[in-house]
Amino acid sequence: MQVDHPGLLQDLALNGQHPNFTILTCSDSRVAPETVFGALPGTMFTARSIANVYTDEDFDAQTIMYFGMGHLHATNIVVMGHYGCAGIAAAIDPQPEEPMDWTSRAVEKWVAPIRDLYMTSTRPEIATFRDANGTGRALGIADPVWRALAEENVRLSVNNIAKSDLLNEIWSNPSIAPLYIYGFVYDVMDGSVVDLGASRGPPGRTAPPSPFPTLL
Repeated sequence: MQVDHPGLLQDLALNGQHPNFTILTCSDSRVAPETVFGALPGTMFTARSIANVYTDEDFDAQTIMYFGMGHLHATNIVVMGHYGCAGIAAAIDPQPEEPMDWTSRAVEKWVAPIRDLYMTSTRPEIATFRDANGTGRALGIADPVWRALAEENVRLSVNNIAKSDLLNEIWSNPSIAPLYIYGFVYDVMDGSVVDLGASRGPPGRTAPPSPFPTLL
């Protein structure tokens, strides 16, 4: 780092961080945002959770998002899911029978919003699999339902963030630079990133295009 970027670490230590991006991504060890995007230290303020879930009940992720937006003034939020996500597969599986062990109980509580999404989605890949009573245990990483639910879950988190009180406060303040939300999916098989076309911006503003191909 010192050879390739002399003075960077010292500058960050003395002058603090000024990240351009607040990232919400999965806790999966294969999905490291700085590596995925080739980013330097000080670029990304990151929240990680199983299956990149964002809800108003998750105080940790909420605080990270609010701090990144409200205090560090990051002007871009990225929600990045990934294909082959175990949290998504758990939501496709039938709910475990009682008595559940502590791990199963914690996972089941966490993936409940994704399970609700799975049970109500009208997306063809999801509805067809659900109607056939399929389960997540038999899925391969390329199975359409697993990929589709990962994508829809990113869209759900983007929408939840867009509805948050702080974001709407920021969007309604004309003195603050416009802030945009993007929804991406990372492919752990080949390292590619796709843009879901779920971007959100302040009322009347369209988010600038990302450098990644948009999933059609």
